[in-house]
Amino acid sequence: MDGIYNRIIEKDVIKKLQDKFCLMAGIYAMCLDSEGEPLSELSGEKEDVERLMNVVSKEQMHSLCSRVGKSSLEEQAVEDTENEALKYAAVCIKEQGRPVITWLVCAVFSDAPTEEGRAFAAAFAYQTTLARFTTALDLLREISQQIVCHKLSTQDVQLQDGQGQYYKAGTEAAFRRMEAATEVMQLLDSEAPIEEVMKVILNDTGTFLRLDNAYLCTVCGENQDRIAVTAEWCAKGAVSSFDQAGCQPRPAYLYREKPLVISSGTCGEELEKDLKKSGLTALAVMPVKVEDKISLYACFEVRKRSHTWDLEEVKFLNDAVRVLQSILTRRMHQDVQRDSNAILEEILDHVGSAVYLRDKETGKILFANGRLRSAFPEELEQNVLADIFESSIPKEKDSGNLEIYREDRCCWYELFYKELTWADSRKVLLCSICDITEKKMYQQEQEKQQKQDKQEKQETQEKQDDTERGVEKPVPRTRSKKKQVK
Repeated sequence: MDGIYNRIIEKDVIKKLQDKFCLMAGIYAMCLDSEGEPLSELSGEKEDVERLMNVVSKEQMHSLCSRVGKSSLEEQAVEDTENEALKYAAVCIKEQGRPVITWLVCAVFSDAPTEEGRAFAAAFAYQTTLARFTTALDLLREISQQIVCHKLSTQDVQLQDGQGQYYKAGTEAAFRRMEAATEVMQLLDSEAPIEEVMKVILNDTGTFLRLDNAYLCTVCGENQDRIAVTAEWCAKGAVSSFDQAGCQPRPAYLYREKPLVISSGTCGEELEKDLKKSGLTALAVMPVKVEDKISLYACFEVRKRSHTWDLEEVKFLNDAVRVLQSILTRRMHQDVQRDSNAILEEILDHVGSAVYLRDKETGKILFANGRLRSAFPEELEQNVLADIFESSIPKEKDSGNLEIYREDRCCWYELFYKELTWADSRKVLLCSICDITEKKMYQQEQEKQQKQDKQEKQETQEKQDDTERGVEKPVPRTRSKKKQVK
């Protein structure tokens, strides 16, 4: 490793960062120096590491590391593997275009698209999701960059004056930020009510940055001149930012579409009145956007002391808001999906046949209308509808209809089926089942009658033919006796 980088990279710091980060983010990682030599071993249990290496080799990972290290455009890259539940990545920290350290990361996805992939992931101690993995890579790069920058900026001071504590404090601060950001990041997969998630994000952010108050609000009122507080956090000993319940007057600093960061003593006349009225010495406002529209404002306040926001604090606030935006976007799509599902269920309940919708990958019944629940309660409970009605569907066909006879019920059914792509890109099968037993019985009676009519017609024709043939044959005549005249 280059001499200068050999002095600034401490293996124990790297190991501590790696172990804590992997545990919190649910990933596997190792660190390489500027020449591609290991600074640490791949984290995780031996069995997990062996399973990972069976899918992606060290040669593949080192090749990716070399590619990213030599690239002038890439700082990190992600590669797929032959297993859909596993990806690997390289995150390279550079100084003047030269690699200082490179992280090699493996991620096992608990939300893999197939049952086989999810089963593979279930065997690992560390698991994550695609959304968390992307955020984790960004966070790992930022934290590592900060550590390297701190060390580079203080190396001369350390060598000449022995002031290593300056670097140590900077490194520890970066590490605390990493811990706090990872705590926030873990909320991406939370299924808790959104109000609880908001409060946790405000609490983690406010506690880490030693703020006095933090809150989320929406704009309301006929003239959009009021705000409604959605969630609020107060530090220990602090009081609420609002002295009344319900909608509040909208302050001037909540009319902006871009982030606003005001440190103590830097406020312009335009906003000074509002800040003094609110008792604030420093303020950061981050618009929370969902699909490019401002959904909320996140406000972070300092009251009891003067404060100058530094770049890392602003980055942390931005990270927290990004996590919240991701959660809100996902929840909104889920709500839309639920609304769509409710509409679909209502439509299906008014269809004159038994209908169900099945996930082709998992086999799970997504919907069943009232007629189906009434006609096939046991089959639905035992999840055997596919075995009964879909086993005769040709594999090469994605739509069509066929008739099915159930011997146990002595009933005939007609199945109409069509493969669809659901709103979340899942492949589903829509099936409509009609009881056609009476129709089949009528058809059978008709066929029987037709067969009987045909047979009678045939017999009649044969008799007629025989008669016609009998006319053509010579008929023997008997002589009649003449009467004798007496």
